[in-house]
Amino acid sequence: MNVYEIISLCGGVTGLIGLAGFILFYKQTKRIKNAEAKKSELDNFERQIDRYESRLHSRDQKVDAIYVELRQEQDKYYVLLQQYNDLKAEHAVLKVKRCDKPGCGQRVPPGEF
Repeated sequence: MNVYEIISLCGGVTGLIGLAGFILFYKQTKRIKNAEAKKSELDNFERQIDRYESRLHSRDQKVDAIYVELRQEQDKYYVLLQQYNDLKAEHAVLKVKRCDKPGCGQRVPPGEF
């Protein structure tokens, strides 16, 4: 055998060893790669979930602030409505008590006021 045959034989043996290693460890490397891909996918989902939760939390705070403002405005409205109703009732009472002939002894309309 000459040098070229020995080199090609060593190359062939090395190739066969590499092929045998690939065949023997293919399932393990495939499983490891799949596990790494799933882990990175899950990490991505977790980051998205965290981002969505933070956005949802900030929106909840905005909605809560708007509801506080709404309740304050409603309270102001109810106070003004109560004042309006009180003034309306007082006006109705004063309208009944009003005398069309001021300064005289006889009231028009007559009343016991």
